This record gives sequence, C-alpha cells and structure tokens, in this order.
Amino acid sequence: EPEANKKDFSKLELKPDHVNRPLWVCVDGRIFLETFSPLYKQAYDFLIAIAEPVC
Repeated sequence: EPEANKKDFSKLELKPDHVNRPLWVCVDGRIFLETFSPLYKQAYDFLIAIAEPVC
C-alpha cells in the first residue's frame, strides 16, 4: 500500500475514557477488538454495521 494513502492521526486528542474502549486501530489498517471488555457487544455490532456493504 502506498505511503500516500496513509494518514497520521497520532496528534488527535483522545476521549478521557479512551483506555476503557475495546477497539484498537493499527497504522496498517488492522482492527483489534478486546473480547473481554464490557463494551465488546456494542463494539462488535458497530464493526459489523460499518463493515458490511448495504445493497
């Protein structure tokens, strides 16, 4: 993947409770979801909703 397509969001301000969020997005586009988080189900539903194309 060309470097021109990558964006650097490392300077963005995080929410105060960011450590409680179960999603980790890596620079290479991989997304990790912590299954042990109390917010797992909501985060899972969110990922499915944005990942599946609407026909």
